[in-house]
Amino acid sequence: MCYAKVILNVYPQIDRVIKDMDKLVLSRCLASFNDRMPCEMGIKEVYKLMETKQKLVDLRFKIKKVLERLDPEEYDLIDYKYFKNRHIDGFDHTSRNYFRRQHKVIEHLEELLSYIDLSEDKFKKDYYDIPFIRAMADASRYKGAG
Repeated sequence: MCYAKVILNVYPQIDRVIKDMDKLVLSRCLASFNDRMPCEMGIKEVYKLMETKQKLVDLRFKIKKVLERLDPEEYDLIDYKYFKNRHIDGFDHTSRNYFRRQHKVIEHLEELLSYIDLSEDKFKKDYYDIPFIRAMADASRYKGAG
């Protein structure tokens, strides 16, 4: 698994997932009125959801900070491939060097991620338990095998 690629695939969707988690917490709280589940279990469930949301908020902040450190050409490469911005002026994705440049920018991104203490091991330890991220990682592993 190339965790930098997983992070780049996760980033454009992270705001939507955070909003969905807010809705899930609210619905869980409202449903507790009719629920036969012990109150303590319901609270633990809501607390776990809030912890997960906070992890996603922190991850979004870290990714944003790292992306801001890329030079404009590197950001354009990522923007084109991972954020699907197909309207970048003067961007050449047909060049023979495109794939080499993509590879180099991923290496640079991994280096920047390690500077903010987000190595592959730390990413797996802190974020891989989130189903949304695990699904993205599994999907990228499947795409990479083909």
